[in-house]
Amino acid sequence: MADEVTFHHYSLTFDPKEISHRFKVIRFVLVAGCHHRAEAQAQYLCEKLFNGATFPKYPLERLTKPLSRFTLLKVGPVLLSNHGMGCASMSIALHELLLMCHRADVMNLITVLRFGTCK
Repeated sequence: MADEVTFHHYSLTFDPKEISHRFKVIRFVLVAGCHHRAEAQAQYLCEKLFNGATFPKYPLERLTKPLSRFTLLKVGPVLLSNHGMGCASMSIALHELLLMCHRADVMNLITVLRFGTCK
């Protein structure tokens, strides 16, 4: 389909209506350098925060394939991604990630947070 939008570094292709439908609830975008940290945070959100007690129970959705350059996960109103090391890879990841949010028409609704290692 000619209207499909491809995000190469995430190995994702969306129909414009699909991306709007899938991302309409997104309010937070969390990014970390390491994909393991993004996955651990997504798992934490599922188990501790979105466990059905205070908030609705949301499943952990993996939107990207295992061999994608960047990982993209969704837990209810939260998108989680890694951006790799350095400014170059971070700018590529954020560009595509924010373009997804723009195409879904949620740019004015989201808060972007970067989290890292705390020791």
